Amino acid sequence: MYHRKKVRNAQSGRDQMDGNGLSETEKLLAGEVVQPTSISEARNHYVNVKLEDRNNPYLKVVGNRVREAHPDDLPGKSFPDGEMVTCVTAIKGTSGFSSGKHYWEVSMRIDEKLGIKQSWWVGVTSAAEIPSNSSTSFPNTSNGFWFLSSSPKRANSFQFSTQPEILIPFHSRPETVGVYLDRDSGELSFYNVEEKTLIGSFTATFKGDIFPLFNPGKGDASPMEVVQREVQSQTGDEGNCAESVENKTET
Repeated sequence: MYHRKKVRNAQSGRDQMDGNGLSETEKLLAGEVVQPTSISEARNHYVNVKLEDRNNPYLKVVGNRVREAHPDDLPGKSFPDGEMVTCVTAIKGTSGFSSGKHYWEVSMRIDEKLGIKQSWWVGVTSAAEIPSNSSTSFPNTSNGFWFLSSSPKRANSFQFSTQPEILIPFHSRPETVGVYLDRDSGELSFYNVEEKTLIGSFTATFKGDIFPLFNPGKGDASPMEVVQREVQSQTGDEGNCAESVENKTET
């Protein structure tokens, strides 16, 4: 399922090794490992995803940028789910995908003064509506949410929304995260765009329309931005990449 040489079990906080030197998770998933798509190939399928603004009072959305609402602007001056990051601050992208290959990018460094964003979710969902009730079970792959998450509490690893939870070690936080979805084969891959490296990849069985998913997290003033690009007509890996469209909106 995961194209990583080393994973950690989030519940134990350490690798669980068997007699062959493989972690427990690697052993269980070894037969399902697939070769993920390279970022150069993935970027040939760039799509301009738009945020689906549903006037969520717990989010501030301006154009294709989103961040948590300021505490003074919140109903009751607080989040209903406290400091936890849940679907209360999640937002879908449009439109949904029923087939084909699709790739988009999310910028995590909008303001140099604020630095690289540390709290976020990026991925996809099959949910027609994002649950607004904070008491709803935490979203994961079993209930239609497939995403990679980052938290300032985890300095050296990201986390997949799997059950059991899987941690993905990293060396540096990406300024831009690339997301590649092959709706037909079930591949979902994440990339560090600046380093042109794979963060992690897994396969899933998707049903119905699949929508891009975003969450700016909490306690992180830096917004996240869905990057809009113009596909160029040149050939080659670089030519098939897209050129940024200037976004003059501010959050």
